[in-house]
Amino acid sequence: MYAITGDYFDPFTAVFGPKECMLNGKRYPLGHFAVEALEMDGSLLWKLRDAIAKFKPELEVFLAARTVSSAAVAQQKLDEVWAVMAQLPVYKHFAFFCNGSRGLFRSMREHPDRTDDAVTKGTNFYRALTDTFS
Repeated sequence: MYAITGDYFDPFTAVFGPKECMLNGKRYPLGHFAVEALEMDGSLLWKLRDAIAKFKPELEVFLAARTVSSAAVAQQKLDEVWAVMAQLPVYKHFAFFCNGSRGLFRSMREHPDRTDDAVTKGTNFYRALTDTFS
């Protein structure tokens, strides 16, 4: 069994009803976030794509080296991804996006076995992380 931490998943609650949505205890009219998405500056999606493209190679370097310096660079690039995500509809309503996932790479270095399970195809942890999104 694995402990799922806040390092891997967004820690918020959303409840949808016939006329409203409750997001982390605050009520919004149904359709509120659709309107936010329609009014969103489309350049944010390009910024997000670019930030992810810059993060991916640094993640690969970290996974190969697992050094303090590769962790710091990967964390910096991940923080840039989170900074863009914090401007997107729905996500901009959460204070935790201001900090990104600050301890992720430190945690990955402290728990190499769990990290290996998370990135190795065929492990139960990898399937738990990836099957949700496929």
